[in-house]
Amino acid sequence: MFMQMVDFISISDGKPAMLPPMIFVIVTSMLKDGYEDYKRHRDDRAENEELTEVYNFEKGIFHFCEWQYLQVGDIVRVQRDQYFPEDMLLIHTTGQGGVAYVETKMLDGESNLKMKTAIKELNPHYTDEASLKNFAGILGCEVPNNQIYKFDGTFC
Repeated sequence: MFMQMVDFISISDGKPAMLPPMIFVIVTSMLKDGYEDYKRHRDDRAENEELTEVYNFEKGIFHFCEWQYLQVGDIVRVQRDQYFPEDMLLIHTTGQGGVAYVETKMLDGESNLKMKTAIKELNPHYTDEASLKNFAGILGCEVPNNQIYKFDGTFC
């Protein structure tokens, strides 16, 4: 564009003829990117405001809580065909043998169900709200990595 403004090499008599189309492309691109950012912000806010059931240790009951307020260590109850907000340790399932099937389409784009198994030592002991009152433990996890199908950890 700047070379167009040098008279002796310009084919546009030293006028920046490419300036208006370039400005149009840049402004259009800025508007598109701004709109996409707005949509992403709106979608993130809607997802953070989704509700899930979280166990209240003081009252001994589950209550609804927005995803944005979940914290490490919260016990979350997930029903069949319900979305849940993040990685979780499966401590109990009503499935035979402590098995649950999870769709991970949002993580890896695959729509087939993945089999997840509850910790076999915990599954039979924490079956209702009353049994969760005394639930406690320490979970040791590996450092974050790119292995979405593998997890190493210990629960004491």
